[in-house]
Amino acid sequence: MHDNFNEDDVHELLKIENEIIEFIEGKYDKLTTIKNKLCGILKVNNLLNLECTQLKSKIDHYMVTLSLRQRSIQGVCSVDEHQKFKNKCVHFCSSPG
Repeated sequence: MHDNFNEDDVHELLKIENEIIEFIEGKYDKLTTIKNKLCGILKVNNLLNLECTQLKSKIDHYMVTLSLRQRSIQGVCSVDEHQKFKNKCVHFCSSPG
């Protein structure tokens, strides 16, 4: 990173969470791609110790949506099971580390 970018510039760029989220959501169609791109941005934010609550919330949303979609396709969940699974995913995604 240090060879290509000024660290201060990277800090300023990554502070614009909403614009980054909107850009990625506008550029890509597949939910898995969007989630993966947002996770990459989250990793950079974590390395730079930047707060990123909106980004984490969006990633949680995509993780839960994808998990529920997969489980629905497999036909393995009732509505109650979906809610329990969603709560478990949100708890896992918001856990530090």
